[in-house]
Amino acid sequence: MSSEGDRFKVNMTYSRGVHGALFSTCTARVWIYLCEKGLDYELLPIDMVAGAHKQQPFRSLNPFGEIPAFEEGEVSLFESRAINRYLARKHKDIGTDLLLSNSLTQSALVEIWMEVEAHKFDSPSSVILRQIIVIPKYGKAPDKQVIETEMEKLGKVLDVYEERLSKSKYLAGENYSLADLHHIPHLVYFMKTSEANAITSRPHVQLRHCFHQANRCADVLASMSIDQDAECISFNCPPVDIRSILEDAVGLYVNRVCFVSVVPG
Repeated sequence: MSSEGDRFKVNMTYSRGVHGALFSTCTARVWIYLCEKGLDYELLPIDMVAGAHKQQPFRSLNPFGEIPAFEEGEVSLFESRAINRYLARKHKDIGTDLLLSNSLTQSALVEIWMEVEAHKFDSPSSVILRQIIVIPKYGKAPDKQVIETEMEKLGKVLDVYEERLSKSKYLAGENYSLADLHHIPHLVYFMKTSEANAITSRPHVQLRHCFHQANRCADVLASMSIDQDAECISFNCPPVDIRSILEDAVGLYVNRVCFVSVVPG
């Protein structure tokens, strides 16, 4: 195990730093939450191609050599969902409390659906996105059988979501929560693939899930979308043109009051 002295020594502009890669959905999960809360942070790029995430000094931040890692003062964390839980608890009084911590029942429901996202939704959607988006970038053909198998798994999860969202506005009840937000990175990519009908064919998932009223992060992502490389479909400052998903394509975008006014570019 590396010593504390081996940690990154960086001069951050802000008090919070997210070490990661712009194309990474796990990195995006953290900075989307930071945008949702209106918290200042600095994205500190890790050169994944050079394998910097598998070497020191990054492994002093995450011994497993995976992105992202997060620093705030003397606090150092890894695992995107754990980072967001930390931020949600620490900053619950800023904007919306996305853990719904004032109600034991509601907070338990948030935890349940965060677990569902992490253990039921993430796995098949990750495999599908890798097959459709990542593998072709290396000049290889996607495995249609793998995609079909994983789509069947994902479909079963989305059927559960459809049933749940036919009875409640959001996954954890009537309030937007971290359980909804955690789906955003994969769904932004997914909605740009040929399999997007898995979402659009389920009316309650389509209309009520995490894109709907995504608050400040939707505004921020929309405002950052002007330089997107459509062929890459990556979170590459900016991510995809989220307005084409939220507003033009399926009419999901609802612009709530933002903490800071952001004019879409």
